Amino acid sequence: MVCLATVSSQRFLPGTLVMIHSFLKWNPAFDGEIVILHEDLPEAARGALSGIGCRISFRKTSPELAARIADLVASRPLLAERRARFLSLDAFGLSGHDRILLCDSDILFVGAVDDLLARPEPLLCAADGALHRGNGRDPDTFAEARALSQETPVRPLDRPFNAGLLLFHGALACEGIHGALLDHLRPERWRDVVTPHTDQVVLNRHFAGIQTLLPASYNYLLAFRSEIYATTGIRLTDARVLHFNGSPKPWETDALATSPPADPGFLQACRRWYDTWSDALVTLQARRLRGGLPACR
Repeated sequence: MVCLATVSSQRFLPGTLVMIHSFLKWNPAFDGEIVILHEDLPEAARGALSGIGCRISFRKTSPELAARIADLVASRPLLAERRARFLSLDAFGLSGHDRILLCDSDILFVGAVDDLLARPEPLLCAADGALHRGNGRDPDTFAEARALSQETPVRPLDRPFNAGLLLFHGALACEGIHGALLDHLRPERWRDVVTPHTDQVVLNRHFAGIQTLLPASYNYLLAFRSEIYATTGIRLTDARVLHFNGSPKPWETDALATSPPADPGFLQACRRWYDTWSDALVTLQARRLRGGLPACR
């Protein structure tokens, strides 16, 4: 059984609705659980999310992760605004599933991914922006590092991956690995980190070497559209999963109105997001009219 997991908040509620709705639309055979990880999602938001699909449950941040985040933020105050991004690490405590598909809430499915769900590799993911430029990352600072020649020994983070879409085997969701991931949040492990990344640092450091990289079409990073095309030939129209990494998000209309993006590809992707948003609202309304929304779990 496959579990779909994501992190949500009041700010990301529209994104979560669209991500789940688009996933169910393109993968209608999915019959697993949907788990939403959160810090303190209001009841009204949980009610809305419950109405977008069945078998949705909510998991509040584990006490162990909450304590680790608090210690890290105390030593690195600049991480305070991005603390919620670490909540994805609790997905590795979701035992009892054959596989777990962990997705950011700023993702839009525009094609089926059911061909991935039965693959045997322990961890499926896609390249991050540095790798799309032909570079790796420094293990200590996580800064982008120039690719080395073939004569040079491979470094641990020469194949960095984006954390926006991960499909991992249920055996990786266990107490031992969950605890090991949280151990990466010790303040001393972040002393030299110079990038704004969060969970991506942890996951790349811990799983370096066991990942299997998917084509960029399965995690099409819109902020790196030109790099993806230059290195892979994959276009926006080839994508199965659009990832609105970076800012603004499609639902942040104030930011979009005051500073409209010049990239026509981003605007094209936004149009697809808005169409799905409208469809998701129609689905919610129809379920309300049929007799109310299911109770939150």
